Amino acid sequence: MQRFLRFIVERTLDGEEDCLKESVIGVQVFDREIGYDPKTDSIVRVEARRLRNKLHEYQREGGAHSRFWITLPKGGYVPEFVWREDAPPPEPAPVPRSRPSPKIAVLVVAPIVCAAALWLILSRDSQPAAPIQGRHFTSRPGYEVTPAFSPDGQTIAFAAGAIYLQRIGADQAVRLTHSNATEIEPVWSGDGRHIAFFRQESAGMLGIYIASADGSGERRINSIRSTPAPARMDWSRDGRFLVTVDRDETSATRLVLISADTGDKRKLMEPNDSGSQACPRFSPDGSRLAFVRTLRNTVEDVYVLSFGYDRRGMAVAGSPRRISFDNRNVYGIAWTRDGKSIIAASRRGGTLYQLWRFPASGGTPVKLTAASDGEAIQPAVSPQGGRLAYVLRFTDMNIWRSAVDGQSAPQPLIASTVYETDPQYSPDGKRIAFRSDRSGNGAIWVSDAEGQGAIRVADLKGLAIGRPCWSPDGQWLAFNAETADDAVIYLAPADGRSPPRLFPAAPGSENVLPAFSHDGRYLYFGSRRTGRWELWKQPVDGGRAEQLTTLGGFSGFESADGKSVYYSKGPGVPGIYKLPGEEKVLDSASAPRWGWFPGRKGIYFVDAASNEELPAELRYFDLETKTSRVIGKSTGKPAVGGTSITVSPDERWIAFAQVDRAGSDIILVENFH
Repeated sequence: MQRFLRFIVERTLDGEEDCLKESVIGVQVFDREIGYDPKTDSIVRVEARRLRNKLHEYQREGGAHSRFWITLPKGGYVPEFVWREDAPPPEPAPVPRSRPSPKIAVLVVAPIVCAAALWLILSRDSQPAAPIQGRHFTSRPGYEVTPAFSPDGQTIAFAAGAIYLQRIGADQAVRLTHSNATEIEPVWSGDGRHIAFFRQESAGMLGIYIASADGSGERRINSIRSTPAPARMDWSRDGRFLVTVDRDETSATRLVLISADTGDKRKLMEPNDSGSQACPRFSPDGSRLAFVRTLRNTVEDVYVLSFGYDRRGMAVAGSPRRISFDNRNVYGIAWTRDGKSIIAASRRGGTLYQLWRFPASGGTPVKLTAASDGEAIQPAVSPQGGRLAYVLRFTDMNIWRSAVDGQSAPQPLIASTVYETDPQYSPDGKRIAFRSDRSGNGAIWVSDAEGQGAIRVADLKGLAIGRPCWSPDGQWLAFNAETADDAVIYLAPADGRSPPRLFPAAPGSENVLPAFSHDGRYLYFGSRRTGRWELWKQPVDGGRAEQLTTLGGFSGFESADGKSVYYSKGPGVPGIYKLPGEEKVLDSASAPRWGWFPGRKGIYFVDAASNEELPAELRYFDLETKTSRVIGKSTGKPAVGGTSITVSPDERWIAFAQVDRAGSDIILVENFH
């Protein structure tokens, strides 16, 4: 019962009331298997009733004079905290003459539990754990990523285009591989003689190679359908298997085992959901496997399953057990040496990744880093020597402005040291709404047309949010946000004087990228309620939603005269299309990926087709002549996403987001335990 009370109190104090559901509590508190049926197993309801009664009993008797109460309202599992200014003074305690009864013993325990909860409230933020201190292990130009310790903890392998090895205390790294392809994710064999890694062989295809650690040779053993970001890899402690992920027929990534000797590949377990799996990591003794489960782009958590072999020597996996309940992105995990904790790079504290220590048996995570100059991702713990390495990633993305007539060079408009993106001019051209991480959370901000006087108008405290879009009267901004189990649309006053309100929609619709109609009566948005992305339309004040496309739709804008709707089918689908008719009007793979916006007679878009790592061309496509021309050029790498560009109402200015500075270094922490 104390474990139950502690769990619901801590989750509430952390602002995670959304996870206080019967199915979650059953798994996390009462050790039920993931996927158990609460309808047939009433353990949570029964124990909640017992806990509620004990709290009431304490309030009537032993806690009648306490100024602090915890209550558990019926019909839910979110506790309430009551501070009682009018509590009566305590009576003198009688001298006991005999052994206390069990009932009295319970009343003695209850105040201790409540006092502990009060201590959590008062001390949670006043006594934060000191962040770990590290030093730069690498500082090369560009990106150094995916560090991995050798078995003796004396050498770190990492990727910087190729695979490199650098001993602790050495000044220079030694290049291990020498192909012209991009390579990533080195992982050591248990004896330290070999290193496995990925090599990019084609778009969406990664070859798996094993090289001798002394550089004497390499061999290809298999390949996977994936991209470098989710395709993390590890080597089993007995050296028999590599574990990684492979994309299946549903485009989800699944855990697979690959024989280090033969290259044979098979699924580790049969999936029972539509989510993806990524970033597998074996525990130090090899008996457990931690991994990241992804439900949607921004909804991820850490899971652990048992791993072993049956009598025939076949690898078998147990049922996954959830370790984190944050529903936030995770960018790399690592076990501590004792196998009691998992270090995870998580966005649980905002939109910037930091390292957190999660107890493997469940419990409250502890924040380890507080990087002010970047994000902490991809942790690695040395098998020996008490060291931690992680990647410090920095990205400075800002909004620039360029004249449509091309007569002046682009100039910075809105800048900070983090992310500034998704600009949108107001209907009168006097303001710009944009998305920014400058407050630590992704939020919607509004500045004047010169980028000055910015105010925060909507902040959902860590939820991932999308592009803002203005109402025709300039009074409202619509944007989408990712919750634990849905994508929803909010409407926020453009002056920020009151909180955003939820746009009415059927639960589970997954609505994204809203845009107002020219008369302000409707919202256009992408929705996956039918199982695939299509464009929909719904009255702003509620009402029946109407599906507009049948061949795919994602992000759309109504024309100024209200007669047409221009839309894309998603960042990975080439072309800009038009309703009515669902006809393609602009044949460009770059526009939906890097940004587009309709003008009165044409479409403005970012063209990065030649090289995504270099400055991009800003183009205008004339809908009448079916020709495009260059109207400008960014000064840095364009910001990915089809919403990173906007045009002023008079079509004199184009504002766009670009990456001004980016890279990553490896940080080494000594004496880590």
